[in-house]
Amino acid sequence: MNLQEKFEAAKKAHEMSMDTLERASQAYVEVEPTYAEMKRKLDELEQSKRAQIDIMGAAKERLAAAMLTTMGSMSDEVREALAARRTADDLVDQFDELVAIVNKQVPGVHIEISAAASTYLHAYEHAVSTWAEKNALGVLVDCGDRLAQAMSVQTNCRRVVLRELDYLCDNYRNELTPYKDLIPAPQLGALPLAEILSPAGISRMKAEIAAAA
Repeated sequence: MNLQEKFEAAKKAHEMSMDTLERASQAYVEVEPTYAEMKRKLDELEQSKRAQIDIMGAAKERLAAAMLTTMGSMSDEVREALAARRTADDLVDQFDELVAIVNKQVPGVHIEISAAASTYLHAYEHAVSTWAEKNALGVLVDCGDRLAQAMSVQTNCRRVVLRELDYLCDNYRNELTPYKDLIPAPQLGALPLAEILSPAGISRMKAEIAAAA
């Protein structure tokens, strides 16, 4: 395979990698909203529970004050305070149950979105790699023969080429992704990188789900 053929093959490989990236992106977009909604529910439930715990504390103080006033005898104020305390207790218990229900759903969704995210990130990295290879071969197609001729005559030409390339690279030192307008960077939404499960983590979580079933 000559240089031109390698370049054509690299272009095709990059096109295929971009198609793969698009499919991986779409697959991720389909599962991310479920994870985001689950996190939102948990956050809201936890906030509501904390607010209810504060209400429960205030209700207990009110009941204690009312009972001190009557020296333990039942009065309308004591009955109202007691009912409020019981209601607050019940609501805290209910929030605990709701949080537990949502938490049981988390592992399965976490596994699904982690797998989708890993595929998405791998597709992105592969697209970047094929872009770089395509461009490198394209440059060699354009001027590879001239470089080879020079290097065959001038013994230190390799050093000169590498030195000048390094100078040229200085133009991109602060631009870590010169392909950013060509290859869309992954958008993970509600899933931080730190929350993506590794293959081993997915296996462990699947085993935990099976054991709890």
